[in-house]
Amino acid sequence: MKKQMLTFLGLVFLGNTAITQQWTLLNTGTSATFGSIFSTDNDTCYALTGGLYKTSDAGQSWQSVNALLAYNFYFTDNNTGFAVRNEFIMRTTDGGITWQNVYSILDLEFLDVHFPSSSVGYAVAIDITL
Repeated sequence: MKKQMLTFLGLVFLGNTAITQQWTLLNTGTSATFGSIFSTDNDTCYALTGGLYKTSDAGQSWQSVNALLAYNFYFTDNNTGFAVRNEFIMRTTDGGITWQNVYSILDLEFLDVHFPSSSVGYAVAIDITL
């Protein structure tokens, strides 16, 4: 069932030419393979690869910000962000330059984080003791 649903969503997206015509292919100017990507506004975007990269000019150029190793991340504004890896939830308040561990549980492995507002966040984890 899950496989059929993913195929159906792909067909709906590809069938809407108005949406597909708005995409522009940009060269990152790096040899890095970007994984997760998150945009805080029309010009500022962060990408996670073997570290954290940032653009402030809508993807025209990318700069390495930090050697952050994380599974996923989420920014609530241009400076404040959260990342998860292993048993840690980390936070930055300077646009990803430095990160501090703000929460950890040894028996969990955090996989994803999301903030619907600047004061409420959710993290997904698995119990690694099972």
